[in-house]
Amino acid sequence: MLNLQKLALEHDVQPYGVIHVGAHEGQEAADYAAMGVKQVLFIEANPTVFQRLQANLTNYPQMQAVNCAISDRNAPVNLHLTSMDQSSSILPLKLHQQVYPDITETAQIVVASKTLDVLLQDLDLNPGDFNWLNLDIQGAELLALKGAENLLSYVDAINTEVNFTELYADCALIDQIDDFLRQRGFERVAVTTPFHPSWGDAFYVRQPTIAMSTLGSNGRFGNQFFQYAFLKLYAQEHNFHVETPNWIGQILFGHRDRPLSSKLPMVVEETNQLEQAQIPYTTPPYKHVDFWGYFQFHTRYYAPYKNELRSLFEPVPEIATVVNAALNRLQAKGRTLVGLHLRRGDFGGSAFPIAPTTWYREWLRGFWESLEDPVLFIASDEPEKVLQDFADYHPVTLADLEVQLPQAEFYPDFYLLSQCDAVAISNSSFSHAACLLNQRGKFFFRPHFPTAKLIPFDPWHSEIWPQGTNATETIRETLIQVRQHLTELWLQLPPPELEQVYLQQKGGWQWIIQHSSLHENPLSSQQQELLDRARAALATDEPEAWRWLLVLILYLPPEKLPPMSLADVPRWLKAEFSHYLAYSIRQRNLSQGVLSRDLRLREINLIIFPDWSQPEETLTQALGGVLQTIAHHPQSNEITLLMAIGSGHAPTIDGLVSSLVMEMLLQEDWNEPTVEITLIGNLNSERWRALLSLLAGRIILPDEKFAVPHPSLLTALPELAIEDLAARRFATRWDHKRD
Repeated sequence: MLNLQKLALEHDVQPYGVIHVGAHEGQEAADYAAMGVKQVLFIEANPTVFQRLQANLTNYPQMQAVNCAISDRNAPVNLHLTSMDQSSSILPLKLHQQVYPDITETAQIVVASKTLDVLLQDLDLNPGDFNWLNLDIQGAELLALKGAENLLSYVDAINTEVNFTELYADCALIDQIDDFLRQRGFERVAVTTPFHPSWGDAFYVRQPTIAMSTLGSNGRFGNQFFQYAFLKLYAQEHNFHVETPNWIGQILFGHRDRPLSSKLPMVVEETNQLEQAQIPYTTPPYKHVDFWGYFQFHTRYYAPYKNELRSLFEPVPEIATVVNAALNRLQAKGRTLVGLHLRRGDFGGSAFPIAPTTWYREWLRGFWESLEDPVLFIASDEPEKVLQDFADYHPVTLADLEVQLPQAEFYPDFYLLSQCDAVAISNSSFSHAACLLNQRGKFFFRPHFPTAKLIPFDPWHSEIWPQGTNATETIRETLIQVRQHLTELWLQLPPPELEQVYLQQKGGWQWIIQHSSLHENPLSSQQQELLDRARAALATDEPEAWRWLLVLILYLPPEKLPPMSLADVPRWLKAEFSHYLAYSIRQRNLSQGVLSRDLRLREINLIIFPDWSQPEETLTQALGGVLQTIAHHPQSNEITLLMAIGSGHAPTIDGLVSSLVMEMLLQEDWNEPTVEITLIGNLNSERWRALLSLLAGRIILPDEKFAVPHPSLLTALPELAIEDLAARRFATRWDHKRD
């Protein structure tokens, strides 16, 4: 059998709510209770066995049982009873009779069957209260999964029986379950066949997730092309799952990534220079984050994934029909297609200089005559400004090809450029992307400003923004300009309009800037004066002083914020601000995930065992006293505080502790938060012994719950009263070095 506690530890998927389908007599009830699971729903189809299940759960008030079968439909089904009732199934026996000839079918009864999603609705249970699914229903596991589409979006781990041969008629095999769950963001991390090679148990966990919440709104299609390509290829390389908002790629290319499910910490990529980029080469890779950036790196980064990248941007049939009809009309006008992309619109200035049409005419001169029956296609956002310059080449545009694609008017230009035999582009991500998809082109040229002409380039081995442009620096300039714009908005807009603008339009930019490196830049004298005004306003009872809070977090990291009261801050801003501080503090001080492999131990390591079930007010008062004492301890920079959470719901506890630390930061003028905190979940006896040997003591709390396998493990650990802790001087290895 699989060691579920060990797997939970290895993959950071601690259960807080379990749905167990095929419960039999509830043999796992004691295990779930020992793991601290808050809620368990047992489901058993056999009415006779169900009675025994109910009787076995009388001492477990947090567990309930339901008598019905689980399938992919809501209708009565035949339950095939067997001589060993654990082998009963809604599917008939097949090869099972050869493997276990002593187990035979004894009767068939009709029982109610429901999907898991409908059953939870009928029971008025919140699917978000369950993060583990246990399936043991003799070949019907895939049917149950198909009826749990909504529930699966909340599940972190699945333990299921799997079949390698058709033990039951038409039962799903392990590969089918793998495929079904892989499409929903799960991967198999363990499998065992302890009793017979034809069947066993498998454990699946949700893949780590990366998202790009600004996809579709951070730039036009050329930007979106590289943003999506990077997101998908990064996820593919690290076997991560992707979440995106709605964007045009869903219409054009049929992408069906999972929608955004939560607000993830943002990681900002501020450069297009591959050598300076943060995200691609950071180890270990980022996971459970929201990427922001343009990702227009030197294309050698994308070259190893040429086939995968091209497959991401194949038009769906209905779009392909429209653009291929336009391509056929263009090809009817000549044998060799020559495409020009002349972008004007939003181009210009030092970052995006415009190449004059004379460079393109010079390129055509001499080249044109060497081509067999050439036809010139011009793609431009402002064709009226450039067509006259090429009149003697009789250029063709979309207007001549009778193509209509109102849902994405830009796309026919893009597609036709990707089908030309020779292409001369603007220095634009739009046309460079088209060249990456072009498999028939033989000649690719682009502007070269130092020599004032078009030069050949390899789309798969070149900078997207070459010499003579300054697009990378423009990313930072854009962030700086947006920060200035937001500063003016936050100080000028009346409160109702400010809330609307923040929540519906500009709050996303605020989040991006907060997580960029702009905080690391030296402040100008004007900016310093602005922040001095903000601090002064927040220190008074000035009406609407809270709006200065929005300004401060544009320029300062959270640990630099001054003490302040949140009493007068509007509810919508308080929620946003608390989320920002809680995340930032968690990044510094709290373990990542339910069970941290990096315990962040220091010279002095102390532990507490709070009873997390006590009233929140009592709990926060006790924890606050400990944190205050450690924060003011003369050796605070050498102390790590470990909090044993047992099987408590780690996200809830994490949020509680983060909020508590946040309040401490706001109430006291700390230059740096020195309290290092790690949450400790369920460990086995061996790991507890190893950890306890590194601890200096246990701080005694009024209400405690010892989340250890055996209380005797704590016998040798010194006990420390909170009132004595402040004066306690701990010996460290540095003391021995000084001696």
